[in-house]
Amino acid sequence: MFPPKLSVLLLFLLPWDALGCASQKAQPTQCCPCDAPEHPGGVDRKSVAHPESDTKYIWDIDCPEKVVCYFTSWAQFRKGNDRFDYSMLDAQLCTHLIFSFLILGPDGHSVVPSDTKKKDAKNAFKFIRDLKNANPKLKVYASAGGYKDTQTDRKEDYKALMKDSAAMQAYVESAGTFIRENGFDGLDLDYEYPEADDRDSFTQWVRMLRKELTTDGFDLTMALTASPWKLDAGYNLNHLAVHLDAIHVMAYDYHGSWEKDYARHHSPLVDSEKLGDIVTGIDYLLNNGVRASKIILGIPMYGKYWNVKSSSSMSPPVKLSPSSEQGGDLPYNQICQKVKNKGWNEVDRDGKAPYAFGDGKWVGYDTVRSVREKVEYAVQKKLGGAMVWELAHDDFKNLCGKGNYPLIQSIRRTFRKACMRQEL
Repeated sequence: MFPPKLSVLLLFLLPWDALGCASQKAQPTQCCPCDAPEHPGGVDRKSVAHPESDTKYIWDIDCPEKVVCYFTSWAQFRKGNDRFDYSMLDAQLCTHLIFSFLILGPDGHSVVPSDTKKKDAKNAFKFIRDLKNANPKLKVYASAGGYKDTQTDRKEDYKALMKDSAAMQAYVESAGTFIRENGFDGLDLDYEYPEADDRDSFTQWVRMLRKELTTDGFDLTMALTASPWKLDAGYNLNHLAVHLDAIHVMAYDYHGSWEKDYARHHSPLVDSEKLGDIVTGIDYLLNNGVRASKIILGIPMYGKYWNVKSSSSMSPPVKLSPSSEQGGDLPYNQICQKVKNKGWNEVDRDGKAPYAFGDGKWVGYDTVRSVREKVEYAVQKKLGGAMVWELAHDDFKNLCGKGNYPLIQSIRRTFRKACMRQEL
């Protein structure tokens, strides 16, 4: 951190071009030195000079500083413009990258990477060294678990694991070995979700992981639901938080295709119906002893869609007919193409719960504007940063004309504008 200095708030917000980038389409590495404060993990953030004047700016010590980006092992197997392999990762885009996932091994007490071919295993994570050579301040974690592994494929195996202290210790040692041997900086635990009878054993599991990783200075983080009723059922928040460097709050999936009555935005900042929203979830965490600076606000790079009748009113909540087919997830990079090229209607009146509709579908999702609203909220609450699931669902190829990674760049710009102060 930097020594305290007298500073005043900027009286106006400099536009992107004024900060030295020719356009929002420029890659982060093409930007001027003042790009650094919005990406504090990448450079010295004590003091940065404006490129066209002698004015210096400093990053507000109370502001969020983390931009955490999950990326998946299976994105490399997608087709066409949706394919995203490790060589496409930008070392300057996020302060933290998280590989997803490590899954439970066949023996039920070890970790193995998902979707990695055995013949490639030796060099599967060489890209981490390349990324960290490009940006030595970048942190790269491995995430263990995930919904599919912990709640569908191996749910009973995980529950058995948490009932056996010897098996938990074997798992912990396996995870620690994997982190050390493959050049990661820490482990992110994504167990969805501990139930009431798991509370104490889950806390013990986290405590054991903390002890194992602390030996070599590795970080331990957790992906955490933002649903108060799930938190209340399975988590000892006070006991867990002290063992974690950060908590990645999955502030999304409040609604989905499992609901057959109405279509709603799955990640609203606020919800007048009180059926689940970000403000309520974050307040629950803060009121239950979780320090604000450890909370990383999750922002989805995808929407939830339902199939609807064209005669329906499209203003949410949208009434569904009994015969409506089940919907699902739709990545932002596909939604924006449908709005741009397929005539879908986009409605984004206040930046809090935008949606689009067309071709018999209705989707609630985040836009550049709604992402800005969420990040401004994170700054107001003095949270530790923002997280995205997942990197390759943003428009990483600029197919929609708003620049590469428009949603993630919205996070970066908003942090910079909110957090930069003029140095006297």
